Amino acid sequence: ADGDLEGDTARIPGWDFAGTASTFRGIFNPPAGSYPSAAGQGTPTGADGAQVAYLFNDGGPTESVSATQLLGETVVAGRTYELRVAIGRFDPSQPYAPSTYGGYTIELLAGATVIAADSDPQDPPPVSFFDAVAIAPAASIPPGLVGEPLSVRLGISATAAQRSTHFDDVRVAWLAPPAV
Repeated sequence: ADGDLEGDTARIPGWDFAGTASTFRGIFNPPAGSYPSAAGQGTPTGADGAQVAYLFNDGGPTESVSATQLLGETVVAGRTYELRVAIGRFDPSQPYAPSTYGGYTIELLAGATVIAADSDPQDPPPVSFFDAVAIAPAASIPPGLVGEPLSVRLGISATAAQRSTHFDDVRVAWLAPPAV
């Protein structure tokens, strides 16, 4: 239902949610007031589906919270990879969320090595989503990472308490080399 917050992260298959003591994470079905473009139903503009993942810091600067998914692919030599994630900034006046926007970090990893990242180059306007993009050009991926498993990691960048961010529509693609 609209406004339902679900801490059972098993309902987002494939995602591993982690956080320190004063953090919360899970899925959320935003009500109409948080993203009016959804009119309380369906999909907020810029998102995908009725539910989003949320990451919430309720503690302070030493807290951390993230969501990670191991992909079913490994790094291939000569490929440029692109990670796109819809980042949502809800209406902070909503009673269910006594928090403000928490910023974001998105990372594409090869094994334990970050090969592409993006973090807070812009804040989305309140009550909307926008696509954050991180690109790993083929030339910047060290040859030693070829064959390493790919994964995606999402996090909030805020270091103050009472901050949260919504994440949705995670897409990883490899870009074809330019035609000669």
